[in-house]
Amino acid sequence: MNYLVYITTNLINGRKYIGSHSTKNINDSYLGSGVYLAKAIKKYGRENFEKEIIGEGIDVKDMLGLEEYYINYYGASKSPLFYNISEKGYGSKHTEESRKKLSDHRKGKPNHNKGKKQSVETCLKKSISMKGKIQHSEEWKINHSNLTKGKPKLMLRGIPNVNRDKTIYTFYNNTKNKTFTGIRNSFINEFKLNPVTVCNIIKEKQNSVKGWKLVK
Repeated sequence: MNYLVYITTNLINGRKYIGSHSTKNINDSYLGSGVYLAKAIKKYGRENFEKEIIGEGIDVKDMLGLEEYYINYYGASKSPLFYNISEKGYGSKHTEESRKKLSDHRKGKPNHNKGKKQSVETCLKKSISMKGKIQHSEEWKINHSNLTKGKPKLMLRGIPNVNRDKTIYTFYNNTKNKTFTGIRNSFINEFKLNPVTVCNIIKEKQNSVKGWKLVK
């Protein structure tokens, strides 16, 4: 079982959601089950969302701790750049502020799931197919810039020091028809990729990242 912490990004406006997910398949189509996130997916379409793994725990407790850490690190529950409404992750009690957000969101809306056993999480588990290159809007660029401004790169748990890995790898991007050959750290820096994701590709726990695949 993999205990993952991820960021799901709306590729249209750059708004993000931090969540956690335990799964046997690291490449599953799960995007998250936040209330605002579910509403956004319905509005923009699943094809306009991208999930990236940012951390991995050793068990559920560790995973939830990492999730809470990232939510608080980015101030996600209080930021208009995120869909999160709680300072803590899955299974935690809502604060008065998050309860008010939920109440305001649901006010005057019928409960279409009443009497149904199927959860929002289950409804969202469909395959994602990213085709072609998505051009980010100006709104996305501004939101992304505001989010990352002044934030140092995080040290992610469970990831080896990429600077020590001098192995030569070859990656191919079918969408861009490009090939990269070199060490892992150069690959990550040149294309601004997440070290966790690249590590998972090398370990064959994940297929690709932004169209890049490992050539064996």
